[in-house]
Amino acid sequence: MYEDVVLSWFETSIEDDQHCVMLEALIKGDIETFQSIFQDLVLKTFSMFDTSANEPEKVDFR
Repeated sequence: MYEDVVLSWFETSIEDDQHCVMLEALIKGDIETFQSIFQDLVLKTFSMFDTSANEPEKVDFR
């Protein structure tokens, strides 16, 4: 289930080749490039409701 969710983030949030560029940058230690692409992914994908600190998740997936 989670694999499908994460894959959908990549498919809908960053351009086709950017996920490869991001992972290659991580492998090579190019933190600036990795950070830039990952930050863009996070800003497009996560909402403030996804990071609720100490509160339990408010979405019921049943």
